[in-house]
Amino acid sequence: MIENCSKIAECEKILHNRTQNITLIGENVLTPQEVEHIGNLIKQHLSIRGIKYLKQYAKASVSHFLVWKGIYEYNSENGDFWSSVEESIGKLDAIQKTNIGKLFFSYLHENNLPKFSIPSAFRYVSNILIHGMIPNSNLEEYFDQVLIKRKDELPSTDYEGIKFYLNKQRAYNNQRLRINEKGSSRLINKKKLSISDQENLNSIPQAFPYISESIRRFLLYGNEIADCFFYNSYLMLEFGQKGTLSQKKDNIELSERIIDAFIVWWNNPQNITKTSSNSTTSINKHGRFRQPIIKFDYKDDLVLVLPQQTIFDEYINKVILEISDEQNNIYKEKISAYRNGSYIETEEKKIKLKFPATRYFFRLLNGSKRLQSWDFESSFHTDSLLFAFEYDSKKIIQKETLPQDTIIVVAEKQYDLKPESLIFEKGDLFGSWFGYRYFAVNIQDTEKPLFIEDKELNRLHLPVSEKRNLKPKLVNGNLLNSVTSNGNPVYSGELPSIKIQTENSLDSADWNLYITYRGETTLQKPIYSKLNDYENILEYPDDSTCVIPLSDESLLGNNAVGNFDIRITNDIEGIDYEFNVVFIPPISFEFDRGIYIPQTDGPYEINLYLKTSEIVPIGSKNIVKQINNTDYHLQTTSSEDYLKENFRIFVDVKSPIQIPVEFHMPKLKWSIEGLNNRKYESEFSDYVEVEEEVLFDSDSNPILIVNLFPEINGKCKLELGPTKQYEETILRKGICKFDLSKFSDTIRSNEKSIMNFSFDVYGNDNIEDVDLFGVQKWKISNIRHYIDKKEDKRIFKIEWSEEGTTKDKTLAFWKLGSGHEKLLHQENIDNKRSPITFEMTESDIQIGRYLLHFTKSDGWTPLVFPGENIPNSKEILIDIDNEKPLEEFNKYYDEARYIDGISLLKDAYRKNDHLKSLWLHKLNILADKEIEEAINVFDDLFFTKTDLLNSECFTIINHLLLKAKQQRFDLFSNKVFLKILTYMFIENYQNKKMYFASLMRLNKENIDFNQIIKHLNKINEFNDIARELGSLIQHKTFQNDPTLKSIQQKIKNIKL
Repeated sequence: MIENCSKIAECEKILHNRTQNITLIGENVLTPQEVEHIGNLIKQHLSIRGIKYLKQYAKASVSHFLVWKGIYEYNSENGDFWSSVEESIGKLDAIQKTNIGKLFFSYLHENNLPKFSIPSAFRYVSNILIHGMIPNSNLEEYFDQVLIKRKDELPSTDYEGIKFYLNKQRAYNNQRLRINEKGSSRLINKKKLSISDQENLNSIPQAFPYISESIRRFLLYGNEIADCFFYNSYLMLEFGQKGTLSQKKDNIELSERIIDAFIVWWNNPQNITKTSSNSTTSINKHGRFRQPIIKFDYKDDLVLVLPQQTIFDEYINKVILEISDEQNNIYKEKISAYRNGSYIETEEKKIKLKFPATRYFFRLLNGSKRLQSWDFESSFHTDSLLFAFEYDSKKIIQKETLPQDTIIVVAEKQYDLKPESLIFEKGDLFGSWFGYRYFAVNIQDTEKPLFIEDKELNRLHLPVSEKRNLKPKLVNGNLLNSVTSNGNPVYSGELPSIKIQTENSLDSADWNLYITYRGETTLQKPIYSKLNDYENILEYPDDSTCVIPLSDESLLGNNAVGNFDIRITNDIEGIDYEFNVVFIPPISFEFDRGIYIPQTDGPYEINLYLKTSEIVPIGSKNIVKQINNTDYHLQTTSSEDYLKENFRIFVDVKSPIQIPVEFHMPKLKWSIEGLNNRKYESEFSDYVEVEEEVLFDSDSNPILIVNLFPEINGKCKLELGPTKQYEETILRKGICKFDLSKFSDTIRSNEKSIMNFSFDVYGNDNIEDVDLFGVQKWKISNIRHYIDKKEDKRIFKIEWSEEGTTKDKTLAFWKLGSGHEKLLHQENIDNKRSPITFEMTESDIQIGRYLLHFTKSDGWTPLVFPGENIPNSKEILIDIDNEKPLEEFNKYYDEARYIDGISLLKDAYRKNDHLKSLWLHKLNILADKEIEEAINVFDDLFFTKTDLLNSECFTIINHLLLKAKQQRFDLFSNKVFLKILTYMFIENYQNKKMYFASLMRLNKENIDFNQIIKHLNKINEFNDIARELGSLIQHKTFQNDPTLKSIQQKIKNIKL
């Protein structure tokens, strides 16, 4: 009847007559179509005559519209009421919402309908919702979490038992409210209760702490109305348990929508005693929790998306999501949380999965208390880690069979996906997912078996559903790339069509089409129809496919403008799919650059040139200049990621339609992940300099992510200038990654204080030799020291030259002692310049070697000895004359002239008791870093310095054997080492010094002449030596054979 009203006065008359015998407005039943019809009438009067007219002539219509909007469309997940109202009657500012609320209260007063006083709730919205009793979105929760799970708490289910129970809950609630008034705050714990008040609060049970506010408020503040509702709910439950509900429906004083919803819910066995296992939302005493989702991400590999959570706890200090696996890998992510009325809400957060696992455990914690937990297990039962994702949504597939669709498979690198003909995209993963790769594969309409295969041809078959994945799609239409409206896709001019498919012959009578809208649009009223109502416009490419042209005048028309929700359903096929799209008239636009690349001089202007005949940019934030009747110039700065503009669109309606549009700038952005310093995880669009210590920290794994936009693909290159070292990879969907650790050795060994990384996309003239960022090296040079004595003090004056910069700069002063190093002094020099002075007591200074080292320290973490002959340091002597040879050695060492340097030390300090073994110590240090260079120095000393002692040679060999094992270096394949070792074996056997063989056994090498001959035979230069030794070793007189002397000479003369 309401739908036949052409004027709001007609609706008003009908609704006013219905109001005479009700207690709550929700008792007057309206269909969704009637609600939308009233909404359209309200919208017309609101835009022309304003709220005053509605208050005078349409109170019943507005009040019924508000209550039934809440019943049908209230968003219980985020507590949003007004959005659905605004979708029907247009945008409302705060004053308009207040005036509409006052109108609603006025109607209640005039008709003797109840008003409810609810602390810490929105005054008008809470009353509107209670007049609807329980919204449809909360009914399943009410049936499961209240009727079923609270039944055991009731003294009885008769009316008196129900009333007693509800009054007890209301008393608990009132007591807690009185205490909480002392410590209420929007931000968590901004004002805490006193200890005694907190203890009192903890002793009082919470009333319905585990359910949505709309249910809770109705039961706690609905008084006798809620009592009757609750009693009749249990009467309905009793009839359902006895199987007599259909026959006894008339005995239940509840509306048909409540009873019908309960019957549907009750007849689903999954819903008895628990919510559906397929539900993404679960409820317990701590809150209402939405299940996280694992997704594939081109930028971050695999991520966990944690939706917004609702927590019922009274106080929360820190909300944490703990992620773990069966191997006890674990890490924690802090989740921001804020109070919203009587409960707490968390942020929605995307979290990178930092370790691969076949099974994950997710725990949401309040401090150490578990609020909720979820676990995820790969649906593929295999020892090899394997995941599959939907290609379009990137959501993980948890079914045991893969859908016939376009999907992404993630597997270990040892596997290839077969058949290769189905793969249209593949790439490597990085960071913690290094060792894995992904394959994008189209398995629609294919009969080929899908499997992964390793190098040994071991196969793992991936089951594919026999049924095609026939989700509806938007096809054709002019979709604007890089343009959105509040995040939704935008079509300009030509509208798309909807393509639907079935396995067998398609019957349009099985499908439903719903088109609703948000805000102002060209559509006069929503569409709720069977698809066969539009049979005359449908297109059938084949018996199982149907195309729905949205541009047809009977639907949206080719000139449609606005934000539309288009939903297509088929109950038989189990299909329910929704598109949210925005349609605007034809436009063309162009930025003043093909791509905006990083600049060194800060934010710069970005210009957009727009051509349109029906759109006028308002220019709320951006500089707007009208060039002519159709052309506009818009301007913003590079600090923004997109240029957002509100457009007025003039079409055949009484007033222009206003639509926000975001033009996403074609910017090159970059970020670095895997660093301890998370500063660079945020995306940068400007050139910056990154500290070397941050980039290559000891436990960092730096991965550079370059993010363009999805239309740019192909081969690209990252180059480190001026070294010409580069890495190549493939851009996919505008994203590529580089492992920066491959450049670490080059950067560390280069003396330039700034080294730039440049980026190229082959074949793209706009992205050629683009400097992304520089690596800033901190370099200390020309260190000078002066020491004075003053009474019992040593005064040290230190001077130096400095390039680059860093934080937490520290000067450390070490006593050197061949494994017994000691830190004597450290001093932060962040705000100090050369020179500086410091004092040491005389008793702390002993004769010997010391190290001045410029390093970084936070002042809390103890410094670890850095080693000798390292950058940014100087070795000095105290109370030892002749420091010049040491300075010369350090110079030779820096120039990699190791033979000259160590020979110099050996000769210069041979008679100094404190330094005579320094050459040997430096040789061992060299072996720690460059074992082959140390062998070459040993060779020179052994064959040119005739004064080497056997004990010194054994010390060197022993150290080389140890370091070779640690570095996995094949010492016996080194020609120079084998030459020395053979010579020494002959020498020691001749002199009957058997402890050399014992030394070999000590190092578990068990080297004898047979072993040496075996190694000599592998090297051409030693073949003759091996034969001669082989023939001599047969004789008993081997040790005294004069031929050994000539063999030794031959060994000595071999040039390698």
